[in-house]
Formats: sequence, structure tokens, C-alpha cells
Amino acid sequence: MKMYIVRHGQTAWNKIQRWQGNQEVPLDAIGMEQSHRLAEKLSLQPISKIYSSPLQRAVMSTSIMCEKINVDIVYRQELREVYLGEWEGFTTQEIIEKHGSLFDEWNKNPLAQVGLGVENLFDLQSRAFREFYKIAAHETGDCVIVAHGTWTRCLFCKLLSIPLESRMNFEISNAGISVIDCDNQHFTVTTLNDISHLVSPPPAI
Repeated sequence: MKMYIVRHGQTAWNKIQRWQGNQEVPLDAIGMEQSHRLAEKLSLQPISKIYSSPLQRAVMSTSIMCEKINVDIVYRQELREVYLGEWEGFTTQEIIEKHGSLFDEWNKNPLAQVGLGVENLFDLQSRAFREFYKIAAHETGDCVIVAHGTWTRCLFCKLLSIPLESRMNFEISNAGISVIDCDNQHFTVTTLNDISHLVSPPPAI
């Protein structure tokens, strides 16, 4: 069985590097196009079900996929992006100007409890892996999980035995596809952040 982990398409906040967290931000025009290309790519695979974060940007990406891949969708709260509390809606620079020391501690120490409604990265990783494991143990056919950037980075740090402090050492692009082979709860990452469908010319109409 294969699990396809995809990040939602681009939003206007992604473009200007504004932290979204659990804010409801829709896809922009580029994100819509990315999601259509993502759907085309995944339609070539024997997908049996799609699991999705219930946040708007993920829901929009999932809905576009389901126009091409007619399968059941299951929305799961545990697939939501990291909770950033009072930092949501601000850029990194704005957060640093207001809570510089707390942001630095959170960024460098996965176990840091900084308050302000901010989820630490270890708790996020535990949530992400727990939900991934639950889905993998339940399903027998290939599935897609539509999630978020920081959520996905933390999951792959766990799967690849990489320290969370190194989560920015690999890219997780909007509408990128990563693939995991699941064999009796043994997980092998075979593809990380495939974006070939985004850089190729659009199909002829």
C-alpha cells in the first residue's frame, strides 16, 4: 500500500510568508492551478480514499482532486496545521519584533512550551505520526493525505529519523507529493516533494 502525502496549493499568505496556522485562508489562483495539476498527476494512481485536513485551503485542494478522482473523502482534525495561537496571521519578522525570544526558543527547541496558544513541534510531530499510523493501519488500498507544510515536515522527520531541529533541511512545496510505502506498519519513504507536475508545461486544451 502507498500513502501519498500532499501539501495544499498556494494561498496569498504563503506567497508573502505570513504564518497561517489554523486560520481559514483560501487558495489563490496559483494554488487552484497547482491543485488541478496535482489532481491530474494523482489520477494516474489507484487511489481508494482521500484523507484531508478540514482547513479551507486543504478542503479546496481536496475538492479539486475529487473532481478528477471520484473517491470518498474523510476529514480529520488531527491533520490540521500546527496551532500558532497569537502568532497566526503575522509574518516571521512581525513575530520576532513582538515575541523575539519566545519565537527563537520555539524554533530551536521542539519541546519548548512558550504559551500564547502555540503548539510545540514535538507535540505536533506526535499528533501527525499518530494520525498517519492510524490511517495506515486501517487502510488496505492506496490513499492520499492532504495536509500542511509544518505538519508534513514534522511527520517526515519522524519517518526518516531526522531531528526536528533539521526540519527545514528539505523542502515541502505547495502541491508537492511525497510517497510512503507501507508494509505491515513498516514505512519506507520512496519520494519526497515531487513537483514535476508543477514545472512541466500545462496540458494542451
